[in-house]
Amino acid sequence: MDGLFTYESEIARLNASGRLAERLVPVRPDGAVAARYTLRPLLEPRTREAGERLSRLTGLLLAGDTQRRIAELTHRRPGAPGVEPPGALAGPVLRPLDVPEDQYVVNRLVDAYLGRYRYDARMLFLLNVSGSMRGVRLERLREAAVRLAGAPLADTPAVGDMHLIFVPFGARPGELRQIRLSGWAPANVEGEVRALMGGLVPRGEAAIYDALVAGYRELGGFHEEDRVVSVILITDGSNGRGRDLDGFLRHRAALAPGLRAVPVYPVLVGGAGESEMRELADRTGGRVLDARGESLAEEFLTARAGR
Repeated sequence: MDGLFTYESEIARLNASGRLAERLVPVRPDGAVAARYTLRPLLEPRTREAGERLSRLTGLLLAGDTQRRIAELTHRRPGAPGVEPPGALAGPVLRPLDVPEDQYVVNRLVDAYLGRYRYDARMLFLLNVSGSMRGVRLERLREAAVRLAGAPLADTPAVGDMHLIFVPFGARPGELRQIRLSGWAPANVEGEVRALMGGLVPRGEAAIYDALVAGYRELGGFHEEDRVVSVILITDGSNGRGRDLDGFLRHRAALAPGLRAVPVYPVLVGGAGESEMRELADRTGGRVLDARGESLAEEFLTARAGR
C-alpha cells in the first residue's frame, strides 16, 4: 500500500519500537483530526461529590507534569497549552480538522479522493436453467443469485459502477441481461434480481462449458481497464451437452492473460458433478460454494478476498 490513515501516535510508537527495518514517515498535508474522549460517565450518578471528584481528576490529568508523562508513554500530543509534544511529534502546531458527522459526506469525500482510481467492476452470472433444474433446484438458484448479487454492496467501496451480468443457459446461452449499480445512488438490487429470476423457465439439457466459453467471450468485449471481479456459475453440476471440462480448459488456455485470470465460482444447487466443479474452480482460481448454506454471500466474499 502507498499509505495508511491511522493515529499518528501509532506511527510514532512503531518508530520507537525498534522493530521496523525502515522508519515510517508521517504525512500531514492539511492538518489533523483530533480524537476526544469524554469523562462524563464518571459523573454517574450525578451528585455534587461526583462533580468535585471529576474536577480534581481533570485538574490532575491536565497538569503539566502529567501531560508530559502521558505524552512520553503514549506518543500522543499533550492536551494542555504550553506543554511541548514529545520529540517524535515535534514541529509546527497542526490545524485541527472537523470530522464529518454525516455518513453521506464521508462517502462523497472518500469517493472524491479515490476519483482518479475509479474502475467499473463486473460479475458475470451463468444460470443453469436446464430441465434438471426444475423444482427446488431452481428455487435455490434464484435465492443464490439474489444473495450473491447483493454481496458486492457489502464488500466493494464506492468507486466506479458495479455491472451484474446475467446469462441463463440450457443447451445454449440465452438472452443477456444486465443490472448496473451506480457508485452514487442506492439500488434495489434484490427486487431487480428477483424480477429477473422470476422469468426463468427450465428446459432442455445443460451445456455448462459451452456457456462458460460464451461468458468469457462476453467479458472479452469490455475494455481492458475494466476490472472483472468473477464468473459465478450457478448449477447442479450436471453437464449434458457440448464441451467437457478438458475442452473448456484448452479454450481458456488460449485466452488473453486478463481473461485467464478471471476465477470461476461454481455455486452448487445439487449434488451431481461436484468433483468436476471443484476441479473447475481449482483450475481457474475460484472456489466451490454451496447454495444450501445460509452464509453463501459471506463465503463468496471470503473466497474472493483470499484468492
